[in-house]
Amino acid sequence: MCNMRYSKLQILLLLCTVVGFAILFLDLRPATTYVTFPSSNTIHRFSEVQPNLRFSANIFAGIKDHFFPSQCKPALSVVFVKTHKTGSTTMSSVINRFGFSRNESFLLYKNDTSHGHFRQTITSDVRELLPPLGISSGEYDSYRDFDIMSSHVRFLPNIEFLRKYMRQGSRAITVLREPTRQWESAFIFFNCAKMMQILHRNATEKIDTFFTSPLAYWNSTVDGQCKYYSRNGMWYDLSSNAAIHTNESEVYRELEILDQTLDLVLITEYLDESLLLLKKLMCWEYKDILYVTLNQRNATSVLNMYHEDQIRKWNRADVILYDHYNKTLWRKVQEYGPSFEQDLAHFRTLLKEYIMLCGIGDTIHRSKNRISFVAHNSSSLCQSLVSEGNSMIVKRQKTPLHL
Repeated sequence: MCNMRYSKLQILLLLCTVVGFAILFLDLRPATTYVTFPSSNTIHRFSEVQPNLRFSANIFAGIKDHFFPSQCKPALSVVFVKTHKTGSTTMSSVINRFGFSRNESFLLYKNDTSHGHFRQTITSDVRELLPPLGISSGEYDSYRDFDIMSSHVRFLPNIEFLRKYMRQGSRAITVLREPTRQWESAFIFFNCAKMMQILHRNATEKIDTFFTSPLAYWNSTVDGQCKYYSRNGMWYDLSSNAAIHTNESEVYRELEILDQTLDLVLITEYLDESLLLLKKLMCWEYKDILYVTLNQRNATSVLNMYHEDQIRKWNRADVILYDHYNKTLWRKVQEYGPSFEQDLAHFRTLLKEYIMLCGIGDTIHRSKNRISFVAHNSSSLCQSLVSEGNSMIVKRQKTPLHL
């Protein structure tokens, strides 16, 4: 019998070869092992696997990722919580363009026939949704794994509903705006002065009058958009409790929940920086985050230091919310790495190039002093840059299968 002697190095190489083939073999086989998480009260990030959800597991995945690191793969599913009067139309156009061009299914509220917004609705009824692409209306068991949600929706009150119907692993993002400007925009847009019987014609005078007795004027309005968005409107869109305008401990408690649930909060005043962070989070291309500012006004109210001080006191929850995520944004910028400034400069150069290429510059005025841009280049990309895209998305998803 032949005696075979192997060195330690040969044995190690042999073992590595065997493990390598085992990893490749197991990775190619259909996953048959499942892990069930126990029930827990822990708050999870929206994109993380939730308690009681089963998913396929490969016990060698960690070894494979260590020795054979994979390339970044684009994330295709996202929940964008479209907050009010924050520049969110610009952001939703980015999300909508990404999903529409890839023929993805959007989670849409059927009762809003033009945009699919949920707004203040707190829902648990699948019958209130438009079906995903490829599914007939009424086949409710197949209403699942939606790819994109980019509508106005109250986030925490609907979070379990969103988790149930969105594709597992969807990222959750939103956008915030500096509170004094966000409040002024909402107060004027929703015609709150008229609702409160403040009859001045000048916008600044209306704001002056409101702050002579803000609580009285606010209490004089019935429930509706003016009521919801003339005090801590951004907080109302995100939080689970509408009556926390003066309870700071409650605000900070729910802020912790948002921290553990949202994957990214963009800041309107630093949209380019925010979009660069979104690109990294989603592993998208620069072309995916191109934008043109949409739905902006041609003029805003003149706010002095007194107005700004009063607005910040009146909207204390929004101030806490914005200040927190403004700091979070810059922390993420630092974590991005040394290439951030170079990548940002490249992105801004691309924006200018595409604006010139698409011939964007002329404007048309719409209702409520809104400005719309026109793209003279007829390419689908150029046209999508100047459109929010909601109407096309709703129309496509409402179209019967046989058409």
